[in-house]
Amino acid sequence: MEDGNIVEKTIRSISLALFALAMVVWLGVPPNVAEGHNLGHDSVDDCEIRWEDETQYDTARIAAHNAWEALKGNDNCVDLAPDTSTTVTDLQWQDWAGNDPGWGGLYFYRPVGADSIYLSEHWMDQYSTCRQKKTAMHELGHAHGIQHHGLTGNVMYITNLPLCNLGSHDIADYEDLWGED
Repeated sequence: MEDGNIVEKTIRSISLALFALAMVVWLGVPPNVAEGHNLGHDSVDDCEIRWEDETQYDTARIAAHNAWEALKGNDNCVDLAPDTSTTVTDLQWQDWAGNDPGWGGLYFYRPVGADSIYLSEHWMDQYSTCRQKKTAMHELGHAHGIQHHGLTGNVMYITNLPLCNLGSHDIADYEDLWGED
């Protein structure tokens, strides 16, 4: 019985230490600083993301592409273009048909090979068109290297609210990562 208490206390101590570390990291980054929301990796290859479409949610995917691509006009570099026979795929849009995964969309980074954006059929089929677009924009934001942040009114904030447009902080994060130097 005593060994069980030691294991329990050790797990509790490790959990508390990890929580404290997470709070230090979270509180140590001012919420208005865009570079604090850099994911640390992205799908961008030489200022472009070459993508393949294997999803049924084309309306959401196209809306996401249009929203992020609109920022390119401000001397920003990331071009979103479909993959061709002479290019390398950077990102694959795919549907997830498995049991309820607990998420509507998921960006999956791979250090080698194409990254993926999975859209959950379970949730996407229940979402409004606006919420579907927000989900696709959110995941494509990760493909651009943008991390979650705690500012409501932005697609990179995890929320159930349907947002059909990028927010000002989403744009600031993008500009910080991909804007003109």
